[in-house]
Amino acid sequence: MSQMSNLLSTLENESHGIGLTIEGFLEDRLNLSESSYTTAKTSLKEIEGYLISQRDTLTVVLEELVKRNNNKENLAPIIKKLLSGFDQYSSKTRVCNNCEGKGFISYVKNVKNKNNGKIKSVKMNNSKCTACSANKIDQDGIEWKKTIKKPASYNSRSKHLTNFKELLRFYGLLDTINDKSIKPKREKKIENVGYALSKEQGKTIVSYAKTTLEKAKWTFLICSGGGRVDEVNRIQPKDFYFIDSNAERCSKEDMTLIAVTLRGKNTKMKKGRDLFVHKDDNVTILRLLETRKDKKYMFHNSCDSKSAYKTADNEFKAIRESMIQDGHEYMSLWNDEHTNHEIKIHTLRSLAITLGNRIGHEYGDMIAGHSGGMRKIYDRMPLKQKMEYWIEAQPLLSFGNNSETINQLQEENVLLKQQIKDQQETFEKKINLLEEHAKARENQTNHRIDELSKQFPTMQETQKQFAQTKRN
Repeated sequence: MSQMSNLLSTLENESHGIGLTIEGFLEDRLNLSESSYTTAKTSLKEIEGYLISQRDTLTVVLEELVKRNNNKENLAPIIKKLLSGFDQYSSKTRVCNNCEGKGFISYVKNVKNKNNGKIKSVKMNNSKCTACSANKIDQDGIEWKKTIKKPASYNSRSKHLTNFKELLRFYGLLDTINDKSIKPKREKKIENVGYALSKEQGKTIVSYAKTTLEKAKWTFLICSGGGRVDEVNRIQPKDFYFIDSNAERCSKEDMTLIAVTLRGKNTKMKKGRDLFVHKDDNVTILRLLETRKDKKYMFHNSCDSKSAYKTADNEFKAIRESMIQDGHEYMSLWNDEHTNHEIKIHTLRSLAITLGNRIGHEYGDMIAGHSGGMRKIYDRMPLKQKMEYWIEAQPLLSFGNNSETINQLQEENVLLKQQIKDQQETFEKKINLLEEHAKARENQTNHRIDELSKQFPTMQETQKQFAQTKRN
């Protein structure tokens, strides 16, 4: 009975926000999904940073809100102010005016525990700058936490706000509050047109790769259907296969194309799809299939995809720095919010989709795994039709000197359009001629009917005379 009493008491306390912990909230997020847990953990760090800047901590704020909630206070104005302040904090870099923005105002310093020797971040009453040499180390010789904090993007701040509200909801602080009453005032989201990377610029980026494996990865991202970098990082040698002209699986000797399966569990939308290897890259891919057949992953040597993403990010940063040094200024451009560079790894995917869409059929979006536009849930393009469109798209995606091919296609396109126009004119002439014949036939018929109508009385008289003669 005592155990049941304790359980009921615990449940009662938790319903009032008592006994709940931030660790419990994270565990709750983990039960939803690993990604929910990861984003919640990131948001909590940002929330803690905001509250520290206000000379407070998350634990203290939650305890105070729970106390006021249990006293039946109206928390809506307080929570709205809290969310609004947090959003404004995340949208700006907290820079130090004393050193012209080189440093970041921090209210935390790392303190070493004398007992166990562990370093712990402790909130301090006085703020310090991470860059000003005079304030880097205090009188006790303790170094301040060095962090340059850039502003969060609009989408990131939206995620942080959602997680902040989920945390408050976990503590039961939003049970009687309408979401509209705590909605913070936010500036409108800036919708920028992404940088239109040209094929030549994409080719230049690939040329700065330092290793053959890295070059193969960047080339595959652009020339083989625009897979996401994390999806490409998860491709294994066993995912590649060969297909013939009928899009049927075959041996290497009989192949028309090399294809690769992106497994559903490894894609962003959890929907598997197939990509085709560009014919210009067949030699590279066949060589990699031979040399890496015993490796776990095709395009990297990292132990997992998460490490591979960091490696790819570092590789692309190295490419950016080298290109900027060589005078390619477009690699140094920032977006309007100054939250990210205009050209990043994902821009390579945009380039592939843009080039693929030039053949029509929304092919670039389809092969890249997008589900918008005309490709609704029931639009399932057969593999053979995909292959036919792919053969048509390959010249547009090639890094080679394919100006002659493109010119030939354009000439063929003009010729086909002229043929269609000529056929349409011939068809219209035939239609007009048939209409004229039909009209003439109709006039002849009407004329014959009129003649017969005129002869009709004479025929009647002849019949009467014949009848009279027969009686006589």
